[in-house]
Amino acid sequence: MAVFIVLFMQIIVYSSLVIIIIALLTKGIQSMIINFTNREKMKTNHGFESTYSEPLNLVIMAVILSMVIFLINIRVGFQWTLRKQDQPAIILASIPIAYVIIGIFVNIIQYFRGAKKLKKTSDPIVNTLEISGEIKQKIDYRRKFWHVFVFILVISFLLLIRQYLVSQINGNLWVEHYQQLLDGFFNYTDGTRFIDNIFIRKTPPMGQSTIIIFMYGMVIFMFTIELTRLYGSIFFLFQKKVQSIMRKKELNTFGSYTHFATGFLFAAWILPPFPFLAAMCLGSFADPIASIIGMKFGHKRYSWNGKSIEGTIAGMIMAFGTMILFVGWIYALTGSIVFAIIDLITPKPLKISDNILMPIVISLIFVLLTALGIPYIPLIHF
Repeated sequence: MAVFIVLFMQIIVYSSLVIIIIALLTKGIQSMIINFTNREKMKTNHGFESTYSEPLNLVIMAVILSMVIFLINIRVGFQWTLRKQDQPAIILASIPIAYVIIGIFVNIIQYFRGAKKLKKTSDPIVNTLEISGEIKQKIDYRRKFWHVFVFILVISFLLLIRQYLVSQINGNLWVEHYQQLLDGFFNYTDGTRFIDNIFIRKTPPMGQSTIIIFMYGMVIFMFTIELTRLYGSIFFLFQKKVQSIMRKKELNTFGSYTHFATGFLFAAWILPPFPFLAAMCLGSFADPIASIIGMKFGHKRYSWNGKSIEGTIAGMIMAFGTMILFVGWIYALTGSIVFAIIDLITPKPLKISDNILMPIVISLIFVLLTALGIPYIPLIHF
């Protein structure tokens, strides 16, 4: 019986990711064909390209999720001993099942309400500059809010679990055991250890495991929204909300918020909690403030991607000011420089979403810094 349970959990976890990978590659091939056949129509009145989607983004996400399958296979203990070591696998398997159950109830409710599926545009080539600046700002504010909201969710989740662990210490004989869990939760500062631990057969420390599970759930949730939105008359939570804040060129492909979730799922596997939170500051605070300042006060703009110098400077300041709390000034300064470089090169001349590129690059640079023996020194302690 235990063998069948373990096999079932593995099928659920791996198949959920494989379905997303197949959808990404399918949409990527489809978009390459459309872009090729419509290449003469892709120039807007400002000279920017507006495409069905960026195939490179889809391929990168597929590669990241393929890597996640590999890491889950070697790092997550799919057993059935009913011990603490089984908990990550059980939680990972329960997330897609929970979403399927939620989806069934949502569709039953919508069926009895007589709701009709939202229609998406059938035009694959869209001028993204056709909407007014004021409307564009409002949409962008709502989009960036969700970046901040995800950061708040992550850190709140971590603090709640840490508080639970602290409460278990009082009057408990397993003080030393729980203290080890707490040390692994936020004080995992030896960089060489987490470089070695990325690909070995050992369950990640509890803090990192918590973030991995959270980001896995976020990825599955967001792609469930997108898959049900793009394919068939299937309802899921927040479809209307998501479609209302999407750019027109995203309506026929996966929204940029899936880029954000996938990129930081990669970071969750690479980084311990504090460096992960610092990396997330780039996407959750620096990028939104750069966008807001750029749209409101930006006058000097880069000719190749339309972003503003004012926005880049504001983003660098925000990056340094938030990251320093979690990793100290050396890592924060490095992060702010990385932010500026990525802001300069995306989405042109490098046609990759900054929501994907930023977490990947900053994670690898943090790993490099620790390999050079440079410690990260948080200014705050939980």
